[in-house]
Amino acid sequence: MVLMLGLGHSATRLTGLAAAQHPFTPAALFAAPGALGGYWDPSSTGRMFQDLKGRVPVAGPGDPVALILDGAQGVMAAAGAGPLAQRLSGQGTELFAAPFSTTRKFADNGDGSFTCTGDGSGTSYVYKDGAGITVGDWYLVSYEVFGFLSGGFRARVGTSADDTGIGPWQVTNGTVEVLLRGDGSGGNFWIEGTPATQGSVRNVAVRNVPGLHALQEGGDSFRPLLMQEPSSSAWYLSHDLVDDRLTVPLPDLGTQATEWRADETGVVISGGLTIAAGLRDLPVSQKLYAYGVVNRALTAAETAGLTAWLNSKRGV
Repeated sequence: MVLMLGLGHSATRLTGLAAAQHPFTPAALFAAPGALGGYWDPSSTGRMFQDLKGRVPVAGPGDPVALILDGAQGVMAAAGAGPLAQRLSGQGTELFAAPFSTTRKFADNGDGSFTCTGDGSGTSYVYKDGAGITVGDWYLVSYEVFGFLSGGFRARVGTSADDTGIGPWQVTNGTVEVLLRGDGSGGNFWIEGTPATQGSVRNVAVRNVPGLHALQEGGDSFRPLLMQEPSSSAWYLSHDLVDDRLTVPLPDLGTQATEWRADETGVVISGGLTIAAGLRDLPVSQKLYAYGVVNRALTAAETAGLTAWLNSKRGV
């Protein structure tokens, strides 16, 4: 079943009235036990980043988008230049807690800090066994480097060398924040120092960022652009209609899934879909204002609320 709404004034007024009486966000569709799926909203600019590790936030129209966080599980992020850990709500509990383990030239100082005195003999680690890292889940990792002299530090979630779970090297004093996916066999969290690393880390924090987050792993030239309507200020993703893509790994959503989008053609809500587990591209549109999918049928009231919300994303 495909329901197309938002193209006529009467439908817009009716659904707008329903939204005013009963404020709606798509997060409500995922509140029931067993609800699966996600939604991705370009107007929530604080949830978008220009790089895969979440170190470069979008700053405004024209910026490329490599990572957009899912809002279905309550993850919200205020736009701005402050620490992401302070702007990002909906994070899980802290996963980095004693007891810790060290290898080679990493030492536990006993006060929440760790010092690496690499002598060139091999890579050194401080790590947390059984940290609760799950393969495929996302984590916000933060730590502070101080007393830095040489080498570099980086974080790892999981135990393989798959780059998806390894942060970039930090080669100066300062605070690091990076979004990483759990890889390998999971379970553990690591801070790694090169064989030549001389320096210390402290204020280490690791928290799950729940949701199904969409990203572009094909390279910089495949990232859609974040744009804004000059008249309504509505935000949207602009694809080049050639090879720009953002992709999300979905679980099996069964045979009664509902998918929705708002783009330059209007609002489309499609029900009764079979969506198997696997990678799914966000719709490739000249103007993608919002997109989402959930593993169940919607009620009439939910459809009305969702339609009004999608139209609001279009600036209607």
